[in-house]
Amino acid sequence: ADGSLVLFALPRAAADEAIRIGITIPKKTGNAVVRNRWKRLIRESFRQQQASLPAGYEFIVRPKRGAKPDWIAIQKSIPILAVKAAKRFSQVNPK
Repeated sequence: ADGSLVLFALPRAAADEAIRIGITIPKKTGNAVVRNRWKRLIRESFRQQQASLPAGYEFIVRPKRGAKPDWIAIQKSIPILAVKAAKRFSQVNPK
């Protein structure tokens, strides 16, 4: 986690190197307009940076409580958190 996002990583099957993303936006985040804005920003950031993310994982992303939907913060957070989560998972569960 960082100041704007919380990201979890789950490994995919060994034969499947594709990357997937799941987005969870709680209702406490705000009304439908705010929640949809979060989803659009996270999806677009993920799409643009998909090549630089670790392969073979599913990433679950949600905004941190009290954070505002900020494009620049989301752009910076996703690759850093994805690499950190994948590294942490590989350290805990060595193959």
